[in-house]
Amino acid sequence: MATAALLGACGGGGSPSVTPGETSPKALTLTPASLTYYSSNSKQQTSVSVSGAIGPVTVRVGDPTMAAISAASSTSFVVTPIAGGTTTITATDSSGATGTATVNTFMCVPPEPAFQVVYPRGNATNVPTSASIWVAVIADGDPVNGEIPNFYPRLIANDGSAVTGTAFTITSNSPPAGSAMLPSGYVWTYATATMSALAAGKSYRLQIADPQYQCLPPLVLGSFST
Repeated sequence: MATAALLGACGGGGSPSVTPGETSPKALTLTPASLTYYSSNSKQQTSVSVSGAIGPVTVRVGDPTMAAISAASSTSFVVTPIAGGTTTITATDSSGATGTATVNTFMCVPPEPAFQVVYPRGNATNVPTSASIWVAVIADGDPVNGEIPNFYPRLIANDGSAVTGTAFTITSNSPPAGSAMLPSGYVWTYATATMSALAAGKSYRLQIADPQYQCLPPLVLGSFST
């Protein structure tokens, strides 16, 4: 699960404390507790506040293919929808108290290229940490190919952390050695995106996302490890 640690103690100043003899932590309150997103041509984000917490708060999203979270302050975090569907965000304080918020993004089906992952190929191992992501679509003159530069890759690690790359750029270059073989009989258009340095010894799932259409179903295309 993706995780964000808020930067300080929520619910007031002073040192975190728990009432002596207290056995059941009180529930945290997340506001708003329900977030709903619809199809949009602009990036949507929502600030969620946490109240009633003791000490620092850790926030986790159940399915990182659906939403991303980032700390905004010691008492709030920002939610960004990534794909259509429903997931739950859970906040936990130092006493073990929890609170949840639900993220529901309505699905839509805008024009979308049929991506094929070229590099790293599916289930590849020992992929360099400086690797770029290569995809391909059939170059058949279909106007949806013009959507390619709107998409970008997200790599979701086995520990739930996510790394975001640059937008895809169409290229006339050939993909690197060790790339996946594409079906014959078609003319392919290649596109590539640059990633920041990946961590060594991790497994990653590759998600293709579009900030203009955060309502798309999660597009997860294979996995690899560094």
